[in-house]
Amino acid sequence: MLQPLYELLKKDHKFEWTEKCEKSFQNIKNYLCTPPVLAMYNPKKRCYVYTDASKIGLGAVPGKLNAEADALSRNPVLDACENTQHIKIKN
Repeated sequence: MLQPLYELLKKDHKFEWTEKCEKSFQNIKNYLCTPPVLAMYNPKKRCYVYTDASKIGLGAVPGKLNAEADALSRNPVLDACENTQHIKIKN
């Protein structure tokens, strides 16, 4: 989602605001302003961690069941992600 914006931050990369950058920027603004809303962590409730990874990044979303609302809904407690394109892995 943020890859076009990450490209703008590279050291020798010319800063050029493209349609992809604008779309990425609008998508992240929309993502930050719409549910799910963050909730306080309650250690007495069961917690789930959803993870994903690819060649350019990884992510994790710890969540919990929201028994007070809909049994199928989730309230994320924290979002964690990392762009790994710039990381060199040594064997």
